[in-house]
Amino acid sequence: ENALKLDPLHPKVCFLRETFQKMVRYSYYERIKSTIPDEFSAIFPIEPSTNFKYEDSAHPLHSLAETLLGKIRKRASTEDVQTYFKEMLSPELSAEDKEQTMRDIFIQCVLMQGCKSFSHVLNVIERYLSILQSLNETAENKVHTVKIVAEFWKNNTQFLGILLDKLLNYRVIDASSIITWLFTDEMEKEVSKSYMWEIMKNTINKVISRVKQVQYKLESLMNPPADSGIIDITSDLDKKVNADELRNIENTLNNVTREQKEVLLTLVNLFVEMLNNKLKEYKEQGVQDPMSKLWFWWAYGFFKEIGRTYQPQISTFIVTLETIVVVPNMDPTISNIIEMIKAFGRVKGASIVEDLS
Repeated sequence: ENALKLDPLHPKVCFLRETFQKMVRYSYYERIKSTIPDEFSAIFPIEPSTNFKYEDSAHPLHSLAETLLGKIRKRASTEDVQTYFKEMLSPELSAEDKEQTMRDIFIQCVLMQGCKSFSHVLNVIERYLSILQSLNETAENKVHTVKIVAEFWKNNTQFLGILLDKLLNYRVIDASSIITWLFTDEMEKEVSKSYMWEIMKNTINKVISRVKQVQYKLESLMNPPADSGIIDITSDLDKKVNADELRNIENTLNNVTREQKEVLLTLVNLFVEMLNNKLKEYKEQGVQDPMSKLWFWWAYGFFKEIGRTYQPQISTFIVTLETIVVVPNMDPTISNIIEMIKAFGRVKGASIVEDLS
């Protein structure tokens, strides 16, 4: 109970809040709530629910959304849905505004129709995948989609994380769009909540996993198991096919490796930018020790964890990172993380040399 008197960002308060959140994930909400003393209601999570923005009949687009939702429930064709949008959206809207409105309404309706379970939402996504992909052709579009999903599932962060992961699998959004969203102004207040860091790490792990999978496939093709005593009777055609396959896998490896670099570089850059802005703010307020501010304590700690966890991948482009991210007169609080990543790389390199010797 003493923890309730502390700052909402204090580790003790956050530990209790996040523990309650995890308990709700793995059981029934009402059952868990009934076992928690009333004193903790202030930090107990609200009941998981959807947030369908067009549900209110007073919303100017309520009727359009309800009609679209009805079509989705009846499994209308993609052509029917697209035609409906063209007919119903105001001709006075610009092309960009029309697309944003279409994206928002359509994704909200897809999520609403599939909110009962993951199998429901995956069925709806697969049925209208072509529309979803056509509405997410640019980086800005994809970030917008992530924000729409986050707003719809803001009261159920477990579903939010899983939905973003599924949309990533279907290539509706990409890893960079999720990382960019995590550093938007509206997410700043969520810094002490585990779900945003879980989403971040799951996203990065997926990108790294793709690289490892393609690397393994390439190595298996280049160095197949050698069975002694077996004569190679591979035809010229088979060898040509293998050469083409090898070239395709090499191209894929280049693409996924480039994506890994771009995602991690974006991540580090956004971390540095966020912390640097906060340090400037503290300086204007006369704050001597930024670590005395719990928000900074959390954000800096997670940056340090990310640097340590993904040091093997980040170290592969450390020169590029220093060129883009590190600036003259950078605050030592931030530059220390970059130096830590470099130091880990030197220690690892020294260990390899020692092993070889």
